[in-house]
Amino acid sequence: MCVSRDTAIERARAALGLDVRVPASAHYVERMDCPGTSYYLVGFGDENHALGVAVVDDSTGEVSSYASVGGTRPHLPVSAARASELSGAPPIDLPRLVWRPCRASQSMLSPIWEIRTADGVVFVDQQSRIWTRLEPAAPGG
Repeated sequence: MCVSRDTAIERARAALGLDVRVPASAHYVERMDCPGTSYYLVGFGDENHALGVAVVDDSTGEVSSYASVGGTRPHLPVSAARASELSGAPPIDLPRLVWRPCRASQSMLSPIWEIRTADGVVFVDQQSRIWTRLEPAAPGG
């Protein structure tokens, strides 16, 4: 079963207990640690003030993690356009959100942009840091 974007938003909204009037967006994220699996990262609040975020499995619809957040900034502060700019070279494909546990991100709530350029693949995390590869996290964090 592939869960629709709307279903992912509904399930995330229920998990967080948010009213239907709270704006929502869902971003598709491919898992690099489990090829063929993906999830929706569902964010709530307006584009500059996140109120909540959840991970919804694309195949089962299960909400695997969620959190209320402070609402002082967007949940994904780096957009696809900004990630492309930061990559330093024109993308040859549309940037895509990916995730695996690594030094760039330990949380599925913080996916990484993958930008394919003529010079190779560049990754951009949500703190605007550039990575040429996603290295495993060091022991102890």
